Amino acid sequence: LGNTITWAAGNGLDDEDDSNLDAYANSRFTISVTAVDHDGDQTSYGEPGANVLIASPSDGSGVGITTTDLEGNSGYTGGDYTSNFGGTSSATPLVSGVVALMLEANNNLTWRDVQQILVESARKNDAGDSGWNTNGAGLEFNHKYGFGVVDAGHAVDLAKTWTTLGPEVNVSSGRITVSQSIPDNAPSSPVVSTHTVSESLVLESVEVIFDADHSYRSDLDVTLISPDGTESELVNYFANRDSNNDYNEWLFSSVQHWGEVSAGTWTLEVYDDGNQDVGTWNHWELIIHGTEVDLDSDGDGITDSNETDVYGTNPNNADTDGDGLNDYVEIFTTGTNATDADTDDDFLNDGVEVNVNNTDPFNN
Repeated sequence: LGNTITWAAGNGLDDEDDSNLDAYANSRFTISVTAVDHDGDQTSYGEPGANVLIASPSDGSGVGITTTDLEGNSGYTGGDYTSNFGGTSSATPLVSGVVALMLEANNNLTWRDVQQILVESARKNDAGDSGWNTNGAGLEFNHKYGFGVVDAGHAVDLAKTWTTLGPEVNVSSGRITVSQSIPDNAPSSPVVSTHTVSESLVLESVEVIFDADHSYRSDLDVTLISPDGTESELVNYFANRDSNNDYNEWLFSSVQHWGEVSAGTWTLEVYDDGNQDVGTWNHWELIIHGTEVDLDSDGDGITDSNETDVYGTNPNNADTDGDGLNDYVEIFTTGTNATDADTDDDFLNDGVEVNVNNTDPFNN
């Protein structure tokens, strides 16, 4: 079933930090948790990021978290309890507690089931914030809060009757070479690269491996755009804080495309919004994770997997003679010709009359 791992998004908001720059919080195998205050608003420290799955209450706006403490003077206070605990180090174990309740309600949940339930059960907070967006699957997300604040009651209710997700499918674009200079301080002139995905997956997480040479890497802003038009800000500094060099095969992740269908053209945009430093975007790779979409390719009301697995038919076949039977169902099941009509209008396909009833289809 896998391990369920919660991870603090980080307390670096004051320094314009982004959770997508933390390799552990950035992993699709962890649940990245940011913090809100007791009013459900962004704290002064809780890091945002395209990787953040969910938010959880912690200290802020003058109210801390009350919890057990180290005994005596070794802890936050002189007693065995404190009311001053906080940070994403407080928000994250709260989510762990909710996950424990979910697993108590249903111990068959996989690590992916847990993430899916948290996405579906999250409660929208700070509704007036302009950062809320709706992705192509109809899920609301916010770069500050993920899919919202954890809701223990709703999550446990979903867990009780949860149907396990289908097998995970992973698809990679392979290395996509760009080798283009990034114009200096030109936010309106991004370098753009695209990749078309042919596979149709219901998405969970999406990863981008990014490689660029730049002597002041915080000048670079990187945005991933899905076929549905949903934009993930993989990194977007509001202040030139990071003076280090280069992105060497850095793996960004995003959960903001959760539930979308992967097929179509994906776009990665990179631009420079600082002065004096010119960089080069070398290459990137797109990796998508999710479950297969069960389509109805020929629109006959039977999904492709059911046609293939149950009826043994080709899901691209139609109903040529309009008698309500898929062509291959007619040929393999009834022994008829899919183009046969009902010549004498007796509601028996001509091939049925000849091959099954041994009648003349011209008889009344």
